[in-house]
Amino acid sequence: YSLLDGLTKIDDLVKKAKRLGMTSMALTDHGTISGWIKFYEECIAHEIKPIFGIEAYIVDDALRIKDLDRQIEELEDKQSKWLPLFDGIMEDENGVETLKEQKGKERKSNHVILLAQNEAGYRNIIKLSSWGYLNGYYYKPRIDLDILAKHSDGLIVTSACLGGQISYNILKGNLDKAEQYVRKYKEMFGDNFYIELQLHPVKEQEMVNKKNIEFAKKTGLSEIYLW
Repeated sequence: YSLLDGLTKIDDLVKKAKRLGMTSMALTDHGTISGWIKFYEECIAHEIKPIFGIEAYIVDDALRIKDLDRQIEELEDKQSKWLPLFDGIMEDENGVETLKEQKGKERKSNHVILLAQNEAGYRNIIKLSSWGYLNGYYYKPRIDLDILAKHSDGLIVTSACLGGQISYNILKGNLDKAEQYVRKYKEMFGDNFYIELQLHPVKEQEMVNKKNIEFAKKTGLSEIYLW
């Protein structure tokens, strides 16, 4: 259910897990929990424990788009009142184009894995998913650390793939910022936050894994390996 992105089908995935002798599995689609019901039904039918999750889109300030839209609307309204006085010729003195340019830069988002540890976590993921669509949507349903902190109870969190906030900043060479995210997540989730390592033979992944292991040791975090 990762739209235009997911490859496997739930029923095939669950059957494969059963053949491999797995007793539990999680579903973490990009930005959506739409697959949960199908996933639950298939897991129960094959005697596998379902773990509900999401690979959420996260930014530093998910409400910034609404604020920019409000400013753009106000300025365009003022501009429309004054333009006729200048025969339609007027420079962007009100900064509308500048704001639109800033808005365009807000398309970048990162990933974070959220897993429900219990019923509280299950409900909190539902709330976070809904919030992302209703309040943080800009090309994708986005959340931020502030709203995540308000709905953190019952969640197990991992640092995600190369698109995660920590890994992304490692790749960009922003090591101080990457470590800040590590410490922030540890502060928010304690032992329920894990540094995620993916063992793919990719140069960027190997470099990120090495640095993430250093961060884990430095901050006393646990590591979780995902093949």
